[in-house]
Amino acid sequence: MGLHRQHDVRRLSSVKGISRTSQAVVFLCAVGIIVLSFSFYVSIHGSALSQPQEWQVHHWDDADYRYLAEHFFGVHHDFQTYGEEFAGRWGEYLTAVPFRDIGVGTAYLALKFFSGSSVDILFPLFMKIALGVCYLLFFAAIYKRYGSIMAVVSLSVLCFIFPQWELTNKLLPEPFLRLFFLLYFSMLLWSGRKRETFLLIGTFLFSLIIVQFKAQWMFYGGLILPAFVWINLRRRELKKACMVIVFIVLLPLSLSMVHWIGWGSLPAVSGTGLHALWRTKNANLTYACNHQLFRSALPRVCEKDIRFGSWSDFMHAQYPGQNLRQLSEDLDAASNRYYLTVPTELLRHFWEGMVLAAPFPDVSPSFDGIMQGIFWIVVAVLIGGLVYAKTSFLAWAGLSLWIVPAIGNMLATYDGRYHRPMAGIPIVIAFLIIVQLYPLLSSRIRNIFSMARTGKITVVY
Repeated sequence: MGLHRQHDVRRLSSVKGISRTSQAVVFLCAVGIIVLSFSFYVSIHGSALSQPQEWQVHHWDDADYRYLAEHFFGVHHDFQTYGEEFAGRWGEYLTAVPFRDIGVGTAYLALKFFSGSSVDILFPLFMKIALGVCYLLFFAAIYKRYGSIMAVVSLSVLCFIFPQWELTNKLLPEPFLRLFFLLYFSMLLWSGRKRETFLLIGTFLFSLIIVQFKAQWMFYGGLILPAFVWINLRRRELKKACMVIVFIVLLPLSLSMVHWIGWGSLPAVSGTGLHALWRTKNANLTYACNHQLFRSALPRVCEKDIRFGSWSDFMHAQYPGQNLRQLSEDLDAASNRYYLTVPTELLRHFWEGMVLAAPFPDVSPSFDGIMQGIFWIVVAVLIGGLVYAKTSFLAWAGLSLWIVPAIGNMLATYDGRYHRPMAGIPIVIAFLIIVQLYPLLSSRIRNIFSMARTGKITVVY
């Protein structure tokens, strides 16, 4: 008897050893995929780090994020490190109006605090390492739930078709959003539906973080969190449902709190009127001028036909001493009123924003037709996944990745980088939904054929 027990123990230990070895091999394969993907990126760009002309934190959007974070935390502006417009009216405008969100600049200042002047080298390097780690965590989540083959295929799609390494060369929200989306869906796949409270708290914290990097993503929490309200209402758990509603309200309130502390401004989003200038081709400005929607004297751009090629030019075109915050608030309010007069335009821009996701970023234009076909297949799968309880939340989370940029396209001019943070993730989600529902669907299809042949109903469990 003792010999048999010893034999069983040895065999069990051998099986565990083989299992651990196979897991190690699978994860080494994942690391190899990530390294190979990065090697392709380096071979194309010629350098593992960003080129000097790519890392321009002193100009345009990158500089806006740094400037606003410095203002919020009371850090001195070194204007020698900024473009000349920041020492003029544009800098004055950013000091008066929270035009962008502080998440990106905060991350930059945090790393600069620890690394000093070498931040411009370390920041892109840190982002590339973080992206690789997030890919590995995403792989681990799929491996745990769906197995090695699904994990390898999914990681290959993300790393080779939509690698996004180039994103990490810019001080913009998109590379951070890429990291957060990978982490969130890793958590979603890891937890499943059984750990609902963990998933709820994770979804709220994820939503709370991403709105500090790009305000429009508060709509993502506004789309995802109501699912928890519905679940708790069906169970008649009113306290939990009310708690989720509080979570939803806290998303815009968190932005208002940041804006109040740093700028004394309450709106959750400011400067939408400037974005609308490009979206409406100045129609919102013409509407505001014609209806005299400015509280003080009409701005200079209303009185003369002044051309401006950037937001900075728009601010420099104003009269000296004009209250730029009041101008911005009036233009925002006028733009909101203008949008109410063109509902069909808003719907057209929303649909346009959805379709613009079809030729996925970083894919050669020669493959546009193929990618558009894949896009519609993915949309159909995600919509179909909403019907089944076991895949409904995952499907809705994937669809919302395209809905939020479509909402943004209604109010601001589209830029290809807006779809880069989530590029490829909906495809992987659709793939996982197909695999998860295949046994159920195949059983029902066999049942239908069986009914057609025999005329009898077969119950599928």
